[in-house]
Amino acid sequence: VTPLYHEPFIIYDNNNDNGDFSELTQSGNITQNFEGGENFMLDLTSSNSFSEHKKRITLREYVDYSLSTEIHPHQLSNETYYLFGQTFTAPWVELLKSYK
Repeated sequence: VTPLYHEPFIIYDNNNDNGDFSELTQSGNITQNFEGGENFMLDLTSSNSFSEHKKRITLREYVDYSLSTEIHPHQLSNETYYLFGQTFTAPWVELLKSYK
């Protein structure tokens, strides 16, 4: 699959008006921005250097987990899952268009 961006995509506060993007990506709103809503599926990969383990969960499960779980330094990287690299599909492209 061809990556959406050839450079890392980093979201940071650059003093532009990203109020719309901020509103769209709040935990209570983000699931409404994808077809399938809360059941929109995400592919997570482990945080070890090879990303060899993958897990598929719903966007709602990911948001809930991310807001309620603290990652500790002693946790093994192959047991810690993140969303990265799998944001090149049409729904993500549409959401990221609103970021200035």
